Amino acid sequence: MTIIRPNRPAPIGAEAVPDSHGINLFRADPTLAALLPLYLPGDLLAHLAPHLDRLGGLAGGHLAELAATADMNPPELLHRTRRGEDAQSIAYHPAYREMERLAFGEYGLAALSHRAGVLDWPAPMPAAAKYAITYLFVQAEFGLMCPVSMTDSLTRTLRKFGDAALVDRYLPALTSQDMDALFQGAMFMTEQGAGSDIANTAVTAAPNPDGSWALSGDKWFCSNADAELAMVLARPEGAPAGIKGVSLFLLPRVLPDGTPNRYRIVRLKEKLGTRSMASGEITLEGATAWMIGEPGAGMRQMADMVNNSRLSNGVRAAGMMRKAVTEALFIAHRRIAFGAPIVTLPLMRRQLAKMLVRAEQARSMVFQTAEALRRSDAGEPGAYALLRILTPLLKFRACRDARVVTGDAMEVRGGCGYIEEFSDARLVRDAHLGSIWEGTSNIVALDVIRSIRKEDTLAALERHMARQLQEAALPEALQACFDDARQRVLALAAATTARQNEHLSRQAASAATFIGGFMALQSLWAVPWLMNVNALGLAQAAGMLVVLNLGSLVGQLSIGVLGVRLARAGIEPISLLRFGYVCLIVMQLAILFKLGPLPAVWFLFGLFSAVNSQSYLVASRAFPPELFGRVSTALNLMAFAGAFVLQWGLGQALDALRAQGFDMVRALQYSFAGLIALQVLGFLPLVVGSRGRDTPD
Repeated sequence: MTIIRPNRPAPIGAEAVPDSHGINLFRADPTLAALLPLYLPGDLLAHLAPHLDRLGGLAGGHLAELAATADMNPPELLHRTRRGEDAQSIAYHPAYREMERLAFGEYGLAALSHRAGVLDWPAPMPAAAKYAITYLFVQAEFGLMCPVSMTDSLTRTLRKFGDAALVDRYLPALTSQDMDALFQGAMFMTEQGAGSDIANTAVTAAPNPDGSWALSGDKWFCSNADAELAMVLARPEGAPAGIKGVSLFLLPRVLPDGTPNRYRIVRLKEKLGTRSMASGEITLEGATAWMIGEPGAGMRQMADMVNNSRLSNGVRAAGMMRKAVTEALFIAHRRIAFGAPIVTLPLMRRQLAKMLVRAEQARSMVFQTAEALRRSDAGEPGAYALLRILTPLLKFRACRDARVVTGDAMEVRGGCGYIEEFSDARLVRDAHLGSIWEGTSNIVALDVIRSIRKEDTLAALERHMARQLQEAALPEALQACFDDARQRVLALAAATTARQNEHLSRQAASAATFIGGFMALQSLWAVPWLMNVNALGLAQAAGMLVVLNLGSLVGQLSIGVLGVRLARAGIEPISLLRFGYVCLIVMQLAILFKLGPLPAVWFLFGLFSAVNSQSYLVASRAFPPELFGRVSTALNLMAFAGAFVLQWGLGQALDALRAQGFDMVRALQYSFAGLIALQVLGFLPLVVGSRGRDTPD
């Protein structure tokens, strides 16, 4: 038997291994350019546009090369000079030094929020400008952004709480763009026994006659270990135990008289990621430092620096996700497999859509939080409370999502994604640090709850969400959906503030993030579908939505009675749930293929949607009665979060199809078909996993 194979040459070169090196990452992300006018004044945006474009080119080319080189050539700790002098210095590769020059020098990332003149702008720039530049820079290099962020955050904390003499002495160096004059910053908080548990801080501080303090003890994890200045947490002699006895100190690497300060860099850490940046262990041997702010208020003052760093962590996570998405999209459109670009494969499109949702959500939250920071610094009432809750929400969700998105992007590249020659492996390694830096996920989720309890931040978040919803001008049905979801999420967050419900803190943090990220989205598939596929006018399409809602109302009023009667007849709620889902899918197929009378189909679609209420009855049989309220809240949360994800994913799929040359009708049909396919996949476990056991275990 002769096997006939298609006469098609195997893909080679760019078709087999697409390489995005050299692309402009700013131009590859048109949604960023569309988003910035919402958060930056027009004149500032116009001034920054060429700088952002240049940085996008650098991040996709030269800067990426520098980052890869620095990652493969980590810093080295030198304990002694060539004359045998005891001096712990760190040798960096020239590639890292060049990246420092770009970040601190040319773009002035540590200075532009604090003084005028950076990038020739006549005033300090708002946070959104700083984070827009950071967002692009981090797509090439993650590790260096830690020293940049800490320098920026240390400067902010010093200006806010420090003595005027200290501010005058060190502020010019901290905000310098001259690499010879620049002072970089760091914060030394972590000890072996006091990581997230700051109350166990063991480093001590003894007063000196000149008003300074002598710090003694060990710090376990010190990023940017050779920074010229560091904020340090220590316990003054005689201070009480616990958090109230911890104070904040400013520690110089070199004293004002030019002599080295009395502390040693013991060793550098060998890390999974951020290999270009030095993190080490430090022993303080009576090192001279100055107290910042009030005695015993160290954690409260350090919290300002930590929160600023957490916001920066969220920005960096969002940037890495966008880099991963850009790479994945580039590959998916150019890698040929099975005779076509892999972007044409349904599962690949689903994977890309999920990655886009997380990346876009994080970026939206970045700029919302940056705007809250600007308003807070301007003294706007209520803005600080909003900033206080948005910051840990962003840090919690974006940093966790970055691990998933970078991993999925590595899959898109395939085996080459696992090779260090491409950026995927480094992105995966670096992404895992975001969930650890400045508080692990659990710590940050609990901080959300702490802010609600102690600072009444939930009210600020509620006002923010309500204002967003009001400004969105959504169709009435979607407006009601968002409003209901908002209320349920806020109720979950409020309930979680009770001490016995702290185990729900992560769910509450995730829920609030989903709602906050998707609140700004303003698309609904039904109206565009009716107007384009069914050729209805706007008024007719609106009328069909009335029919849909009428069907839903009838279904909601009747499903309870029907469910009770069927239960009495021995038919379990899960059987009704299966039947209703099958009918829903049939109605959607009728909509897709334009079968049957349009009003009848849309009425039945709304009618059968009411079957979702049976999910609560099914859940009630699987959990103890005392947990039913929480289970119901969780079901609502998942349903609304899923709806938001799918609505946004449909929009992204639609845009991608239009970009590939499909007309609106075909793009809508393919997108809706993908939605139905996802629903079928989601329905299968209900059938397969529950067959033969209507009563849950």
